Amino acid sequence: MTKIIGLALAALAFALLLSAGPAQAQTIPFALPACAPEAIGGAGKGLRIFSGMYGKCHGWWCPAGTGWESYTHCHLTGVPTPDTTVENDTGLTDAKTPLDALQWLMYATQVTATGAQADQYNALHVAAKADLLKSKPVSVWVVDTGTDATKATRPAFALVNGVRATTSTGRATSGQPCKPEVASAPSLTTGTVWAAFGPNFAPGMVALCRRG
Repeated sequence: MTKIIGLALAALAFALLLSAGPAQAQTIPFALPACAPEAIGGAGKGLRIFSGMYGKCHGWWCPAGTGWESYTHCHLTGVPTPDTTVENDTGLTDAKTPLDALQWLMYATQVTATGAQADQYNALHVAAKADLLKSKPVSVWVVDTGTDATKATRPAFALVNGVRATTSTGRATSGQPCKPEVASAPSLTTGTVWAAFGPNFAPGMVALCRRG
């Protein structure tokens, strides 16, 4: 079953990233994406395909803290890739998630561009990054699910010099908008942040907020 799942995920990744043809190149260091695009079940948003003079790029945005971090993967025309035997490679067939399959494919097929090809790749990459800005998601945060009996409100805490108090001194309404740019503190729960909340967005009070 694991092998079947891995191959299915690999097929999705191939369809997404290798549609430009077999030629691709990456400069060193080669950075693997922090997330897979939403199109193959990942958390990545704003997928764009950019075609330039020297090749084609796929780009998307991954959640990073309270904002978004871009990732681009470019295929440089005319650069051959290593020969990989997909059916027999455990790195691919053992993939448990779309991101696992995607990262393996990118790692296994990377090529270092040199000389004139490096200049072409860098020019292609810069243009693709600029194009990707058109799809950058707008971060929307809301107060997380309430902790009371009706799940309508949850505790709010004072924030002093970036440090959140340990004792609640207020309540925040679930679903109210949050503004981490006004005031925020890190949360230990993935996908959440302690932030100023509506309707007043007082910089001295924060509640646990999640992406809306």
